Amino acid sequence: MKNGSITIVIVIVLAAIIGAIGVLVYQKFYKNPLSPYSPSPSVNYQQPEIKKTSDEATNLKTYTNTQYGFSFQFPKDWFSQEVPDWNPAGASVSFYPNGVTPNPGGAGVPTNAVLNIEISSNMQSANEFINTASQTSGYQKTLTLAGYPAIQAQTKTFKQYYIKFSSSNVLILTTYTADAGSKLETIISSIKFTNQ
Repeated sequence: MKNGSITIVIVIVLAAIIGAIGVLVYQKFYKNPLSPYSPSPSVNYQQPEIKKTSDEATNLKTYTNTQYGFSFQFPKDWFSQEVPDWNPAGASVSFYPNGVTPNPGGAGVPTNAVLNIEISSNMQSANEFINTASQTSGYQKTLTLAGYPAIQAQTKTFKQYYIKFSSSNVLILTTYTADAGSKLETIISSIKFTNQ
């Protein structure tokens, strides 16, 4: 009888240990999966100012960058997040589909953003900017956007617009998916610069 009681106790203890391990494995891998590309939970991201448009029927939100003086509309099923460790702050912002964990990419790991905007220093005059446009990777054409000289470029993996909006800066908009590329025309057509 004593051996039977010990066997039952051992079986109960083993079942409890296996159950506890099962709960831990479930919580770690199934209930709250973490992508190997997810940013560290300790990183504090600064959320840029986003204003909703007054016309909710358009299914668009408005992104406003007060530091560089521009705004544009983007799909309401996207959200924006400043790229961490970018200097200066506010100079690079990525847009992601709602429901995804943002991964800004880097070190050979691709981003899961659908759109990235970046302010790049460019000391060329507007004429120099246009005259060197054909040297841009994937160059397609030059055009004027929101009153400023611009370059349209496209490769197999992305579509880009470069807008020379000040004497020292270029706004670069890059899409990473075909769906986002099709929405880029709407975004481009809504760009407004407050320094005009």
